[in-house]
Amino acid sequence: MRFSWLLLPLVALTMLPRLAMPDLPVPTDKRAALDAIADILRGQGYATRLEDRKTMDNIRATRGACNLSIAVDTSSGVLIDLFGSIQPPDRPTRLVYRGRDAPDLPRLRPAVEFYAQRQFARFGIAMPVAPVVMISEIGRASCRERV
Repeated sequence: MRFSWLLLPLVALTMLPRLAMPDLPVPTDKRAALDAIADILRGQGYATRLEDRKTMDNIRATRGACNLSIAVDTSSGVLIDLFGSIQPPDRPTRLVYRGRDAPDLPRLRPAVEFYAQRQFARFGIAMPVAPVVMISEIGRASCRERV
């Protein structure tokens, strides 16, 4: 019984500052990531355009017969199914995380980074988050080069 009374002030000390702080919006780096990807693609000779959709923004990139659709997700891959549903069904989605091809959807590290970013944002600390980049070929022609 004595232990539970000692725990109460400790819980109050940790919760009161959190309750007193205002809820700040979570900073998202999706738009900055899309802009950076578009710059890289333009440097490789692709013509790019940003498509603003209600569900998710993505980039359409074209070079010759190669057409790509590219989107980013910063929170544990919750948009991967949505991205796959708006792409042609016969074209697989390629995932890139931290500059490397990801054979499976990375879940743990992006989720930890996303929630850490949310908590740091409450204290006004900006924390960059590496997005999961989703790439799908669209159209009839296949792209021979890797992006």
